Amino acid sequence: MRVGLHANITARPVRSHALLLVLAIIGAGCLATSYVFLWFGIQGILFSFIPGVVLLLFVALAWCWSRRDIDWANSKPFSFTNKDGDTVSTDVRPLMTKGGAERFSSFLSELQTLVNRRPLPPPDGLVDKSGNPIPGSKKDAVAKIDAINEQTQQRTSESIEFLTKREKVAIEAQPSALQPPDFVPHVNINRLGDK
Repeated sequence: MRVGLHANITARPVRSHALLLVLAIIGAGCLATSYVFLWFGIQGILFSFIPGVVLLLFVALAWCWSRRDIDWANSKPFSFTNKDGDTVSTDVRPLMTKGGAERFSSFLSELQTLVNRRPLPPPDGLVDKSGNPIPGSKKDAVAKIDAINEQTQQRTSESIEFLTKREKVAIEAQPSALQPPDFVPHVNINRLGDK
C-alpha cells in the first residue's frame, strides 16, 4: 500500500504585504546573524537579535492589522434595499470593525427617517389660540405649509448629501438641523426613479 500527499503552495505578497515580506526576511536575517554570533561566540549578539525580534513583532502586528483589508479588498459591497426600493450600498470593511454593525444600523435608521419624509398635506385653514378655525385663512395656511414643505425638502436633501459624502463637510449649524452620526461610511443611495 502506498500513500502519497502532494501539495503546491504559492505565497504571493499583495499590496502592503510585499513590504511586510521584505521586513520579515530582514528580521529573519538578523536572527540568523545573532545565531551565528552565538554559535561562534562572537560578542555583539544583541545588535542583531533585538532588531530581528522587533522587526518580526512589527511584521506580525502589521499583518494582523492589514489582513482584513487585503482579504476584503475585492469583496462585493453590502447593499440594503427597503420595501420602497431605496438602496444603500457600502463597503463591508467598516461593518467588520468592533461596533461597526451597530453604528451602521444607527446610520441606516437616521437615513431611512430622512428618505421617508413626506410633505404635509394641503391645509383647510388656520386656527386661533383656542383651536377654532379662522374663516378665510386657507390661502395663508397653504402658503405656510408650502414654505414648510420646501424648507423640509431642502434640509432633507442637504442632510442626505452630507451623510453620503466620504469627507466631512461643514454645514451651517441650525438648531433643528440633523447632527451627523459619529460613523459616516461612504454610501450610495438610489431611489426608484432617480437617474
